[in-house]
Amino acid sequence: MRIATKLLLLLLAVGTTATSASAAQIRDRLYSAKEWRDACNRYEAEHTRTRCMTELHKPMFHGRSLGNFQLVEPSSPEKLQSRSGIYFSPSLNARILQVREDTGAKTRLDLENDTHCQAYSSLPDLIDTSERGPGVKRLVHAWIQEYTDDRYAVQGLKLTRQAIRPKLAFHAITERRRIVTGEYRPDGRNNAGIFATCDYPSDSEEARLTAESFFQSLEGSARRFI
Repeated sequence: MRIATKLLLLLLAVGTTATSASAAQIRDRLYSAKEWRDACNRYEAEHTRTRCMTELHKPMFHGRSLGNFQLVEPSSPEKLQSRSGIYFSPSLNARILQVREDTGAKTRLDLENDTHCQAYSSLPDLIDTSERGPGVKRLVHAWIQEYTDDRYAVQGLKLTRQAIRPKLAFHAITERRRIVTGEYRPDGRNNAGIFATCDYPSDSEEARLTAESFFQSLEGSARRFI
């Protein structure tokens, strides 16, 4: 049976009880690096196990590859690994109500306190923050418009440098009084960039802290782009 036709079986193997390919990607937690590896270890040949991991975690967006990559070995097999190429600290699972993952582009998390977040890794050159001012503002507006259909107002934007690479953070408020906050973090060691976004009720301190814990749980790219 071809690798591409067995992804549902692999998702079932690591614990979901879904009965369709789309529903199989909806669950109540993120899987650890070890769980993904154990699922692919069901194949006997080493090259097939490697291809299995690549198929599960390849970066695709609207059917287009986001670049060639290698999987990064985690510092601990217990690190949570999203199909969108991010390592998270294991403690994040305690806050997760639901996980939705697509074909490796984005991982969407429903967290406690009506907080929703997503993150993915990509080539670092997908973001251009070489300009302060209009260029960065256009980027932020495109980012928010991809994330939500609500009308919004940007309330803050910060562009800094991390090991000479650009690092970006912003927050906005929508017409439904929800805060949208985002961060772009460079991961120079893996030639990657991490895009992370959350939204939550503007009047909830608990939700703000939940979003903060999400950003704190990000531990780096699980992909090294080549």
